[in-house]
Amino acid sequence: NFPGAIEDFDASIAALVDMDHPILPSLETQRCLALIYFGEFEEAIRRADFSERIAERTHARFLVFSSRALGNYARFCLTGAQQSFEDFAEASLRLISSGRQQRASYKLAWIADAMGEKGEANQARVFAYRTFRRALKGDRLGEAIAARAMARLNARQGDRD
Repeated sequence: NFPGAIEDFDASIAALVDMDHPILPSLETQRCLALIYFGEFEEAIRRADFSERIAERTHARFLVFSSRALGNYARFCLTGAQQSFEDFAEASLRLISSGRQQRASYKLAWIADAMGEKGEANQARVFAYRTFRRALKGDRLGEAIAARAMARLNARQGDRD
């Protein structure tokens, strides 16, 4: 129910009195994720850039990198630009390596998917494995993405199993 989700995001943001509140970029990154799933890449980019600016002003480092990652992934989806993918992967891996595992599975899965599309099978499998490990810990946002990525990769390689 993406339209309903967007309405809920709008209502939550409208309830904020202070538009420099650190919760705003958190809400916006979640909205970006929904927009990306819905294929609304241009709006996701706009929201991610806005979220990054607010996160910088409120010194919310995690949300700066989350916003940057989401915006660059949406750019990659929209344009296919390799630099956007690299910027997304860098911001994502920087977050994950800092110990912030919150919602890491979808980032890992998107990296697995892109690596598979580029024909980098071993790297794709490594990131899919990391995604499935996160799913076992309850972070299941990327589980289906990684499964589809591995199915497509295996099909391209002629491995029906």
